[in-house]
Amino acid sequence: MTFYVYRSDKSAGADNLVRELKATRLRQSNLGSQEFHLGDVIVCWGARLGKVLAGVRVLNNAELLDKREQIEVLRKANVPTVQPLDPEEWIHRRLEHVDGDDLLKPHDESGFWVRKEALAAEYRVHIFDGVSIRAGVKVPFRENAHPWIRTFHAGWRINCDNFRSTETMRAVAKDAVQALHLEFGAVDVGERQDGSYLVLEVNRSPGIENENTMKTYARTIRGWA
Repeated sequence: MTFYVYRSDKSAGADNLVRELKATRLRQSNLGSQEFHLGDVIVCWGARLGKVLAGVRVLNNAELLDKREQIEVLRKANVPTVQPLDPEEWIHRRLEHVDGDDLLKPHDESGFWVRKEALAAEYRVHIFDGVSIRAGVKVPFRENAHPWIRTFHAGWRINCDNFRSTETMRAVAKDAVQALHLEFGAVDVGERQDGSYLVLEVNRSPGIENENTMKTYARTIRGWA
């Protein structure tokens, strides 16, 4: 059994997972020449392989969605998430955004609009095969951290030390990953002032907060295989 990580463009997360799994990096350019065998495992890291080869197991081979499409799928599955096109207070988002870059810098892309939520806290819950394998709370790591954009570039990091997610938080995250037909995903979960939760987004190639999280992914994928 050989492990492969599929991602055509640059990705530090894919490179780190290759190292932890002792896997082979797959790109579109070398996919056609690679010989696979029965029982091999391909991890799609923010990419989609498409057709699955007979006898080869593939993780996260679901359809690629932009951020707006993801919200629409979650809403149809009755997963609590952000509300698009709210008439009171809107946030302009790009169809593809990373680490809140579209919120931190003005842009004129048509994109889409969502309602700004007044959140008491934000969390990240890593779901694999229906189970939470790791979770953390977003905390500021610098004095001038943005007051409500809780991303790394805005001065926030994810602290997993001594943190334990709630049962409801895990259930919401699990439902979101399942609705998107993924085997794994890092779910950003917001907590409203009334204690209810909503899904902000599901990351299928998450920025890994520390080495222990990547080791957890590698160990979980080996156990699944």
